[in-house]
Amino acid sequence: MEVYQTTKLLLFLVLSLTGVQGNLTVFLAFIHIACSGQKWSPSDTITVNLSFTNLLLVTCRGVPQTLTAFGLKNLFNTPGCKFILFCFRTMRAASISLTFLLSISQSIIIAPASSRLAVLKKSLPRNLLCSLIWFWLLSGFTSIASILYTKAAEINATLSSFTLNLEYCFTVFPGKTVYEGTNIMVLVRDTTMIALMASASWYIVYILFKHRKQVKNICSSGHHRGVSAETRAAKAVITLVILYVIFFGIDNMIWIYTFSVPKVSTQITDTRVFFSLLYATIFPLVIILSNKKVSNSINYVMVLIKYKEAATAIVKDNKAHVSK
Repeated sequence: MEVYQTTKLLLFLVLSLTGVQGNLTVFLAFIHIACSGQKWSPSDTITVNLSFTNLLLVTCRGVPQTLTAFGLKNLFNTPGCKFILFCFRTMRAASISLTFLLSISQSIIIAPASSRLAVLKKSLPRNLLCSLIWFWLLSGFTSIASILYTKAAEINATLSSFTLNLEYCFTVFPGKTVYEGTNIMVLVRDTTMIALMASASWYIVYILFKHRKQVKNICSSGHHRGVSAETRAAKAVITLVILYVIFFGIDNMIWIYTFSVPKVSTQITDTRVFFSLLYATIFPLVIILSNKKVSNSINYVMVLIKYKEAATAIVKDNKAHVSK
């Protein structure tokens, strides 16, 4: 059991540190881009919302899970548990909703002029804010059970079969109907979003395939200018959707499994939490590697830091020589 606890501690520690640092870096990079006067695309607006969402998701779920693995108990009182669980559930729902919105917006952006989606290109920036607000409200509304039924963890408490034991907090549903109804609602929401984003990604792949054939013809005539920003963004969206389907697919399969057993073991819960955090952890790496504006912003800041360190070292050396 000590080997399991040590492994659990290391895995969640790596996930928490990587997820928080990565998403914070991407979020601050977009802030720097905005302050430098560069224009944001609709995809950039959704991506910065996703980085903020994943940052909170890892903070609200990964950090408490890591502290629990360290052996810390009673991290939160009941109001604290209600807040942290509601925040996590809302961020998890927002993460899948915004990934869906990102795939849809990218489908519209790369749609050819002859496509029916092309008519939505002009209205996309105008309707984006309303779409973001709608998905945030939907995420909060479908997570309201966390406020209603969550309480602080109790030592040696007798738990019913309709209780979610997170070690540091309990979510105690009042009965089978509420327990199954809440879980089915969330499952339908997630499954619908995944199906829609998968369909949007299939359309993006189809457009990219057609574009690749056109590029081959252009290359043969010597007029190829390289990969466009829209193509790079489309490939990044496809990568994110694939990762989302894999990680949250496993997460939801484990969730479905918990319906069929009277008591869920800690190992099963930890496995589900691990996969639910993987997407939020890998997300910033995909963005940094695929988004030139983000990578350039990070490189610019790193150069400034090195320049500042070099300047500080020179000033210290000059002071040392003067003092002699």
